[in-house]
Amino acid sequence: MLRIQHPMLENQKNAVIPVQQFNEQQLDIRSRLQTKRVLVAYLNDQEKKNILLGRQPQLGEDLTQLRQRVANYNVARASRTKYTPTDPIVSESDPILEQIRTRPDITNTFISM
Repeated sequence: MLRIQHPMLENQKNAVIPVQQFNEQQLDIRSRLQTKRVLVAYLNDQEKKNILLGRQPQLGEDLTQLRQRVANYNVARASRTKYTPTDPIVSESDPILEQIRTRPDITNTFISM
């Protein structure tokens, strides 16, 4: 057993937790702090380099592999089809709405309204 004050146990002073459980909690906190998910392809090239390195590039640093990764992200982004927005508002006489309106599960859900 280990007596420790831990931020996860805010209101308990000198809480007693098993050492193994404390270590598991610490590992969980560290792994959450190191996990990053970023849509890198949509950043400019300098920001991509900073994100991938986790810092600013240093003078004289070899960035050839990093440049290749940045180029791959740019190719992936460029290969996506261009999004063309459509008008989300449809008329009430739309045949798709009529099909939805007559579905038994939809009718049963809204019958009490």
